[in-house]
Amino acid sequence: MKKKYLTFEKQLQDCGIEIAKLRKLLGDKKFNELTRFSPQHYSHVLLDLDLQQFVGRYKTEGLPNYLSSTMLERLLYFRGSFVAFIMGGVLYCLPYAIDGDLNVYGLPTKVKPIGLNGEDFPSQELIVDYVGIPNPKANCVIIYDRTPVWQAGNIVNRGIFNHELRELLAQTLSKAEINLYNSSKKMTYKVDSQDQVDVAQNEIGEAYYSTDPYVVLSSDSTGEGELFNNGIENELEQYMQFYASINNLRCYQMGILNNGTFLKSERSLTAEISGNDYQTNLILENGLQLRENEGWRRLEKLYPQYSWLKDIHCVINVDPYIIKGQMKKDDDYTEENREGKGQGINDYNNNTK
Repeated sequence: MKKKYLTFEKQLQDCGIEIAKLRKLLGDKKFNELTRFSPQHYSHVLLDLDLQQFVGRYKTEGLPNYLSSTMLERLLYFRGSFVAFIMGGVLYCLPYAIDGDLNVYGLPTKVKPIGLNGEDFPSQELIVDYVGIPNPKANCVIIYDRTPVWQAGNIVNRGIFNHELRELLAQTLSKAEINLYNSSKKMTYKVDSQDQVDVAQNEIGEAYYSTDPYVVLSSDSTGEGELFNNGIENELEQYMQFYASINNLRCYQMGILNNGTFLKSERSLTAEISGNDYQTNLILENGLQLRENEGWRRLEKLYPQYSWLKDIHCVINVDPYIIKGQMKKDDDYTEENREGKGQGINDYNNNTK
């Protein structure tokens, strides 16, 4: 008895998907085309990756149970900064609009929080007033993701900032996929008519989840079983090396450890890796300074009556980034350090306080 293929359509049906409705949604598309990735699909995947990596870099501990570290970091990713203040005993962390004049340092003196559900909040005053002295009416702080290029209280959010790099990565993946498809050897099969071409190609796609490496042609085309399209050079390795270099740049400017933007086939020197560690540490430490010292600790001073604010702390959630400067000799760089069990930035900061 001839064995029947478990087609993609049958697999979808087994998952509880109504095939008739799906066919209406697909229109002219075939089921096997659901797995085809376009540059737009790659863009969605890379946006998700970018967000997950960004959110995972820092962890804010001790927050009230109605706030979470992930929620605040996500707000920083899509907004670049937020205003933190207390009203009615409740801690709010919200987007804002500049409301008021700039002080002598070019920084805002007042902001208006924006409720994402349309809730109206009164304007909040910042620590330094118009003439540059401490403001006794101050009741909020602005927490930034990174140091703003402009001092007027605005910052380009990371989602937009990384957009061009993500699009370049998506186009590279799409081109790599096209090159892989075109450079693969194709086996052609001959059928009598164009109608049979569509039927046969669809059956091959559903049986193997892909029409590659089988091509069905009508009778006036090349003969059955002939190999063709095998003169195109496979450049997948070059595409993926370029992808890795650009992706390392994306990681680097977020303080995520990587192999550097210029990839070499030979083994990287220890000094090169150490230098990359140090540079990514600088970026992470700057973000920690903005969140912890210029954010939560300043807010704690503004509201001494709320003792629970002292329990809120931000830490770097990427451990370890080895502090090479603390090592006296090469022997100190142990297997334990290399496996991620040695001293990281957070431990180093705690030990030097």
